[in-house]
Amino acid sequence: SMSMSMSTGRRALTTTRTVRANTSPMRGAVRAMSGVDEFAWCATTVYTLACVVGCKVAATPSWGEASARAHARVASLWMFAPVCALYGFLLYRSWTPDTLSLMLPGSLSEGLATGRVQFVPTLSSIMTLLSARATATSAWAHLLCVNIFVARHVALKTRERMLRDGCAPPIAHTLVLTTLAGPLGLLSYVFTAACYDFCRAALFADVEAAAPTQG
Repeated sequence: SMSMSMSTGRRALTTTRTVRANTSPMRGAVRAMSGVDEFAWCATTVYTLACVVGCKVAATPSWGEASARAHARVASLWMFAPVCALYGFLLYRSWTPDTLSLMLPGSLSEGLATGRVQFVPTLSSIMTLLSARATATSAWAHLLCVNIFVARHVALKTRERMLRDGCAPPIAHTLVLTTLAGPLGLLSYVFTAACYDFCRAALFADVEAAAPTQG
């Protein structure tokens, strides 16, 4: 009985070692792929932060030569090239045979037979699509590209107003918000600019109204 038990134990140990030996390369490959995603996530995030800081410098002409150099970089569409290229690479990596069917679920034959609209994205299919690590990383790069676009728009408009009027609405809070949420950053800029213009117009109206009285 003891010999049988030892023999069974040896076979189990051998099987375990075999399974580990067979799965270790797979684990290594998965770890390597995860490393690529982590690097891409970190690279796009750092690049976005650098772009937002550059936008702030470009929007401040009083900073002299540093602002002029930053404006030259921000005004060029090449500013988007690194993150767009990385997004294309990540999208290629994340693409699977099921990607298109998840993005546009449906069947042409079913649509013709039932008359129901097909190939319309659904919330459940998008959730399934983004549950993959590589797809989530490419989606993150996509979102950050939008955030950079908003920060660039705000910076160029602010610089234009500073050079034309000598003053412009504050944008520090807008750029901070844009770093993580581009659409909210754009809304912040629109709201801030509207309040700034309203207060500025009211101030000038009071000044013009008081001018004849002083005269």
